[in-house]
Amino acid sequence: MDTAIEEAGETHFIPIFLTTMTAISGMIPLIMEHSPLYSALTLGIVGGLISSLILTRIVTPVMYKLLATSVYFFRKSVRSKNIDFIDLYFYFFWENRVYYPTHRNN
Repeated sequence: MDTAIEEAGETHFIPIFLTTMTAISGMIPLIMEHSPLYSALTLGIVGGLISSLILTRIVTPVMYKLLATSVYFFRKSVRSKNIDFIDLYFYFFWENRVYYPTHRNN
């Protein structure tokens, strides 16, 4: 999985980076205009584009790795206890109430 995350980061970074830089360079004339409305609005948009670029490059792969690892251990623990998916669904979403006739009381 680490190689998949690294490959995805390498292949997707260039298009994301180029798209962000194109949008930022297109907003430079609005920043240089010194308009009280458009300059402030454009600076906010450019800041959002830069922060989303950083989040895409750093936070997304880390969260993907953490989520995939936690899902793996959760599935492993569920399989070791021989619990059905429908049991988990009703446990988490119906507050452990029994609303269906095939419930097993272990």
